[in-house]
Amino acid sequence: MEMRSFVKYTAFALTSFSMLMTSHAMAAEVSQNNHVQIGGLIQTDFAGFGGQADAGDRWDNDFNGGGDFRRVELAIKGNIDDSWNYQIAYDIDDTEWDDTWLGYGGFDPLWLAVGRLSIPQGLENWNSSSSLQFMERAATADAFSPPESGIGFYGEGHTGKVSYAAAFVFPDHNEQDNAIDETFANSDPWSAGGRLTVAPINSEESVRQVLHFGGSYYYQTVDENQYFSGLAARPEVAIRNAPALVESVVTGMVAGQEIADTVDYIDVWGLEAAGIWGPFSAQGEYEKYYLYGNNGYSNLEYNGWYVQAGYVLTGESRAYYQDSGTFGNVTPSGKIGAWEVAVRYNHIDLSDTGENWVEPDNDDRGRQSDWTLGLNWYVNNNVKFQFNYVRADADYSTDKPDRTVDVYAVRAQVRF
Repeated sequence: MEMRSFVKYTAFALTSFSMLMTSHAMAAEVSQNNHVQIGGLIQTDFAGFGGQADAGDRWDNDFNGGGDFRRVELAIKGNIDDSWNYQIAYDIDDTEWDDTWLGYGGFDPLWLAVGRLSIPQGLENWNSSSSLQFMERAATADAFSPPESGIGFYGEGHTGKVSYAAAFVFPDHNEQDNAIDETFANSDPWSAGGRLTVAPINSEESVRQVLHFGGSYYYQTVDENQYFSGLAARPEVAIRNAPALVESVVTGMVAGQEIADTVDYIDVWGLEAAGIWGPFSAQGEYEKYYLYGNNGYSNLEYNGWYVQAGYVLTGESRAYYQDSGTFGNVTPSGKIGAWEVAVRYNHIDLSDTGENWVEPDNDDRGRQSDWTLGLNWYVNNNVKFQFNYVRADADYSTDKPDRTVDVYAVRAQVRF
């Protein structure tokens, strides 16, 4: 067993035990209006690659199969009285804190929180990672997502058929997922964003019916000592940190050092639509990513979109939560569980060159299109198995020949 795996297993066991002991101690001291709950998520993935997965002498990165944990997370949730609640969450696989906050619900229907929080952006990104219809989020949603989380403030609420959420955070220095470098000096960058949804139809009479629309926006400042190292899209699989197929342009270099202060700020907006009709469901999103250059570096503009649909063969429906404008897993109604088939098409364009920007090291600038076929087995409310087949096509804007990669992936998930 590798040392890294041993450390993860040990940390998981110790953290689980300490959380269990803590919850018993806290439960013994709190009043009847308080409660403590332990939750967790374990996702174990296996994947193999085909097509042009081997780089050979035409490309730069091999796609190597294998198995690994995708997520191992533990959380303690509870309330202090009728108005105050909290969550303490830790990602054991990535060895970092997850969303951890203190919340207040005394301004009903508005709920406020302070702590380590995420920015609400888009339907796919705001759905729980345990409730996704496919193993991974669409490549567009993944590439254009805000920094995962940071210390800040968050608020959400709902009125009738409308839900709304907004956040202001200082992203962690190692959470610049939109590829801004991790170097910080004179000031901390900050991010702010919000999401608004409406469900004009949300009915369970005779057949489950949902019609959902939404929009989101986020804004990110950039420290003057940061440089832009590019956006990237991978073929909708994360096993063993699968490499990207296409990438955007990057900051140039002088004397072996990346040039800083090339980005003023970034903003991203997106539109979403979704629906449920009995066992059938569908959703889609369009996102636009703007990077505003500085010191002679021009603005950059990228876009992407996806559509997906699913059908539950055993007749159940996907869950929908109007208060947050999100979707959940299928709840099985029979002993054989619930079985669902799904298909998705995603397209992302990272081909914009602008002025003074340079090609990525691998000359991978271009567009990527993905077809994903999925089969989900919801054994019960806690256990789910997923199989995904992905065909990812890279259309390069450089002299590099185009590339097609096939992915065969399986996930075993337990949520408690």
